[in-house]
Amino acid sequence: MRPADPNDDPACLSVQVLPAWRHRGIGTARADQSPGHPSVTTFNAEENRHMLAVNEALGFGPMRSEGVWKRFVPPVA
Repeated sequence: MRPADPNDDPACLSVQVLPAWRHRGIGTARADQSPGHPSVTTFNAEENRHMLAVNEALGFGPMRSEGVWKRFVPPVA
């Protein structure tokens, strides 16, 4: 494993908090851990308004938007 490079843009891919522990600042504290890095990239679903609000409070802003498409194919009889 190589040492962390402060020029790297680390990605925060997952912040998960069990329902019983939500609304205590745990997700915010976890998402705010990027010492020594000039930027951090994170990904959130459009419908996850709570996590979007956490990211906005930490100073994150939109970078791009992606769409995910799925086609359901009926089984062949």
